[in-house]
Amino acid sequence: MNKVWNLSLGASIVIHLFIFGGLPNSSSPKIEKQKSREIKIFPQDLEKIRSPKETTTILNKLPPYIKNIAKKSFIEAKKNFFMEKPRLNSPTKEIILNEINRNKGVKKNFSYMNYYKLIREKIRKNAYSYYTSKKRGTVYLSFVILNDGSLNNLDLMDDSTPSQNLITIAFQSIKKAAPFPPFPQELHYSQLHFNVSIHFKNN
Repeated sequence: MNKVWNLSLGASIVIHLFIFGGLPNSSSPKIEKQKSREIKIFPQDLEKIRSPKETTTILNKLPPYIKNIAKKSFIEAKKNFFMEKPRLNSPTKEIILNEINRNKGVKKNFSYMNYYKLIREKIRKNAYSYYTSKKRGTVYLSFVILNDGSLNNLDLMDDSTPSQNLITIAFQSIKKAAPFPPFPQELHYSQLHFNVSIHFKNN
């Protein structure tokens, strides 16, 4: 009987201790939060930008297969970026101006050839600006340029195209190009006679 009493008393004491004292401190240790620190970087601490030579050196150290992949990717990107849009075929104008029946005495004269090229380009430039039709053909003209560059005796020659529009363009091209530059000192002529063909072609 005494044993039962003693056990009951012991159990009662333990229970009261748990109630008033609480459970033993078996919780895990508290982890203190670390305070974040602010890091300041000053300009003098920044890493210098690598020069192109240093970058090239780094690229050269890459394995060959990586370099090949990078190269192919770059070429493909460049190709796509600069790829031109398909162009539509548009009509193109072409005007060919030639001298015919050139005087053999001046054929090999360097100053004469330079002067002829100069007046030819002036006439052809005008012809391009006036040539707006789709007609094709060749106009043959004869004209004289005086020593001071003035135009004289502009005439239509045989075998020219029957297109009045092209004939008008050819005449205007020469008239608007005048006056031409005076003859160079090496050309000791009072006048020069030119027979030219103006070929109009519209593709």
